Formats: sequence, C-alpha cells, structure tokens
Amino acid sequence: MARQRGFQRCVVECTGHFSQRCAVKSSFQEMARVVYKDYPFERRPVVERIPEPHSKFALYKRVFGT
Repeated sequence: MARQRGFQRCVVECTGHFSQRCAVKSSFQEMARVVYKDYPFERRPVVERIPEPHSKFALYKRVFGT
C-alpha cells in the first residue's frame, strides 16, 4: 500500500515476535533493537513478565525501488 501511494520508504515498530516475523517476511530490514530484559530504568527492569518468544522491540525499514 505504501508503494502504491508513492512512498519511497516505510518504517515499522514491532514490539512482539510475530510482528517482527511479518516485517522480515515482507522484506523489511532491522534497523535497531532493544532487548527487553536488558533495558533498565533506575536499575530496575522496565518490562517484566513478557513471555518468550517476545524478547525485543525493533525498528524495521523497507526502501522501495523506483
């Protein structure tokens, strides 16, 4: 849809494993990630009790050819 509307690139935020798999299957490339268990605030985990396989927040991008 983004390509049909004339966009040159698209960025998506994926907070779970399943949306991340969809992004990869749709030819998006990971740009950045934050592993939930490694992200503290005031020395305490920000995100607790998130079951596997949901282990990270990630940004993905896709650049469309012209």
